[in-house]
Parts: sequence; structure tokens; C-alpha cells
Amino acid sequence: MIPLRALAVLGAAGLPLLAAGGCKRASAPAVRVSVQQGRLRASFGPGMTAGAQGPEGRFAAGTSRGGVVFLRRDGEAPVRLLEDLGQRPRRRPEERGPAPASHDGRIDALEFSPDGRHLLSAGGHSAVYWDTERREMVRQVKGPYVVTAAAFDPEGKSVFFGTETGNVMRWSVDLPEAMGVHHFSCGATPVEPAQMALPPARRCPVGLYLEPPVGKPICAYRVTQLVRLGDTLARACREGMVGLLDLKTRGITWALAGALQTLTFVDKDQLVFGRDDGELRLYHARSQEVVRLLPGAEEQPPDAAASAAGLVAIAQRGRVRFFHAASGELSGAVTIPVRATWVSLSGTPLELTVLLEDGRLVVHSLSIDWGGKV
Repeated sequence: MIPLRALAVLGAAGLPLLAAGGCKRASAPAVRVSVQQGRLRASFGPGMTAGAQGPEGRFAAGTSRGGVVFLRRDGEAPVRLLEDLGQRPRRRPEERGPAPASHDGRIDALEFSPDGRHLLSAGGHSAVYWDTERREMVRQVKGPYVVTAAAFDPEGKSVFFGTETGNVMRWSVDLPEAMGVHHFSCGATPVEPAQMALPPARRCPVGLYLEPPVGKPICAYRVTQLVRLGDTLARACREGMVGLLDLKTRGITWALAGALQTLTFVDKDQLVFGRDDGELRLYHARSQEVVRLLPGAEEQPPDAAASAAGLVAIAQRGRVRFFHAASGELSGAVTIPVRATWVSLSGTPLELTVLLEDGRLVVHSLSIDWGGKV
């Protein structure tokens, strides 16, 4: 058995994989993933919190201070669509026209339209729709609550976004306001009398304390992620429910998976859930069954997830691990120097792309042995 060695993303050598921590295996997994030395594709600066990959090499990154950075193609310098808070030019009182883009908090989600022409950024109290060719804002919507997740519809004519209060909204980008998606919001729980004795900030440990105009105080739970594959929109909530919305029939399917941090499609019938305790679960939409893939990694929630070609990549605790979705077996791993905020599996041959929180965008080529066939 080859022992697992730590490898920085920009390290000097590739990584022979398939074992963890030097422990012996009874038998080798059917699928093996080897990771080549990473190459630096771009550097966006520190404080990255979100990423998105579009067609023709386009990439966008968001910062912890509300900034949005856009990369048109390899070889070009990244362009700041929106500067960080504290670095934006002040608007003079005599200026007229639409208000400038105004993310007032960290960027939690970015998503390209299917054709790559437009970009949606979600963060702070607003969602902003960008024209990436002109490098300018087209329109934005603002609200009283923080926007936490976003996804385009299949045609790219409207977008979905989620909020810290658990609402899922649909926004036709040619309209000034967004509308709620009926019956697709996250749940809420009443605040118990014992909790009311605590300070407001401690009454809802994993939720947001709210006092509705009518009724008793509640704990609302944020939308942690929105992802779409074809005509299916998946929504993860902080209280632990996953919802699947068929955009054609409007039918909704629910699954209970525990408090969620990451969510990714394997194919149109399967998703992987990443829970707060680090556990990963594979959900079969047709049978509505949740099957555990592997136990939690020292109770650390996953940071990011992606899937392609029957493989699932999970960034967690300074590593990206690869799993064979059909068997649930660990097929490989690579150590990264700092936390990953976004990962992707794409291309032919398959590549792993990682956005690190220090701003480096690094690409690794993968070599896959499908049980004797590379």
C-alpha cells in the first residue's frame, strides 16, 4: 500500500492516492483517482467566499466584503465588477440614474446564465444581475433580509434566490421585484418559553430570531444552497430539509437529511447532501431514499462539493476527497493548503478546479482507473 502524503495545491509532485492516514485496506476500491500537480489559473486576492464557472472559460469570484471579480478567459487579468466595501467610490448627491450595485455583505453565491453572458451575484441584502460582456450591472433587487443562495432557470430569463429567513424567491430579471415560490420556503419553529429568557441573539442557535407582525416569535432557517440540473431545482435549508422542485410540473419532493452545508447533483435522479456533522448522504429522488456514503470527518461540515462522470468531490478540512457515487467508496484525495470555497469537476479529460479562500484558482488534471481501465 502506498501511504497518503500531504500535497499543497501548488506542490512539487502529484499524489498517489486511495488510502487515508496510512491505514491498511482489505481490498482496493474499484475506482481510483490520481491527482496531478496543480497549475495556477488565476489569482483574485484574499477573502474569497464564492465562485462560479461559466462557458468558454469564464469564471467569477465573490469576496467576504461584497466584491465581485470576473475572469473572461485564461491569459487575461481578472476585472473587478464591484469593489469591496470601503473601496467603492462615493456617489455624489447630484448624480442621477439607477443606484449602483450595492452588496453590503459577503458574497454567498454566484451563478452564470446558461449562455455565460450574464452573471448573478447574491450577497448582503441584494441580488445583482450583471452583463459580463459590458462589465456592468443590468439590474438589482434589494430586500430586508440577507440573500444566501442563487440559481438560474434553464432559459436564463429568471433567477431563483434564497434568504436568511428561508424564503425562496423567483426574479424575472426584466422586472424590478421578485416573487416568492409557493410552498418551497424553509420551515420555521416557534420559540419556546425557556428560550425567551435568553438574549435575542441566543434564542435560535442555528436560526434567525424573528418577531412576526402577527403570531408568536419564531426561529427561521436560512436557505444554505440552491442548485439546478435541467428542470429540477434543489434547495437545502439550515433546519435540515432538502426540497426538489420540478420547474415544469411545480411538483415538490422533500427529504430529511439533517442540517445542511453542501448540496450537489450526481445525475438527474441522485444528489449528495453534506451535513453539519460532516456526514455525506446520497439521495435517490425516485425511490426517495437517503443512503449514507461515509461517516463524518471529525464533525467538520463540508466546505464545497461537485460531481461529474459518476464521481463526487468533497472539500473538507483542508482536503478534497473523491468518492465513487455508485459504490460510495473513497477513490482518492488531495491535500490543499487553505480552505476551499468552491470546487468543480469538469472537462475531458476530467479536471478538478479549486478556488481557495486566499484567492488562488488552481486546476488539477485527474487520472481515473475505472477498475483496471484508465
